[in-house]
Amino acid sequence: MAPNAGVKNQRYSECTLEIDIIEMMSHGENQKVEFLRADVSPLIIAKVVSAFANTDGGTILLGVSNSSTIDGVDPDAARSKIEKALGMLSSSDVVSFDIKQTRIVLNVAVIRVEKSDQIVFCDSGAYIRSGEKIRVMHQEEIRSLVGSSSGSIDALSGVLEKQTLMIEALEKTISSLKGEVAEGNSLKSKIKDHSIGGIVGVVVGIALGAIGF
Repeated sequence: MAPNAGVKNQRYSECTLEIDIIEMMSHGENQKVEFLRADVSPLIIAKVVSAFANTDGGTILLGVSNSSTIDGVDPDAARSKIEKALGMLSSSDVVSFDIKQTRIVLNVAVIRVEKSDQIVFCDSGAYIRSGEKIRVMHQEEIRSLVGSSSGSIDALSGVLEKQTLMIEALEKTISSLKGEVAEGNSLKSKIKDHSIGGIVGVVVGIALGAIGF
């Protein structure tokens, strides 16, 4: 299938990938293999893709819980979720995917990610792979790579713009919620006001911390 034209400025392909899912599962998760349940959010998929692209590449098995459990996926739902995830990336031209049926008649989505020559950001920042885990790229790592890639600078600008819009939306929500709380004079309302401020403060902190700034 040709790259999906519905995702602006994105290039990826759904194609036939030669892979033995059961064999790959038997070795467990590692630096280049990640198992994800079918019910994960598109953002989680995007984070893992970003991490693989920014490290040495890798393969995601969507619909697999662990080395001995296949939950399976609905092909159409999985395809839609993957396309949403790839739409969150600054670049998806290093990604290909396939929906494959296993020996036990369950479908698994295989997402193959190649190493990228520039930083691949997702909506919440840039990530790298470390063993079986992913982590946010540190400021120094981003600076060193961005300095040598104009494409990475453009991608970073796009992510910062999205983060700014997210923070502005949160600030509006804070203002609206505080306005509602201010209308009440009860102790319960005051407690609610403090709770809202604390919760939203944590959310804003996470949003800023996700991109390493």
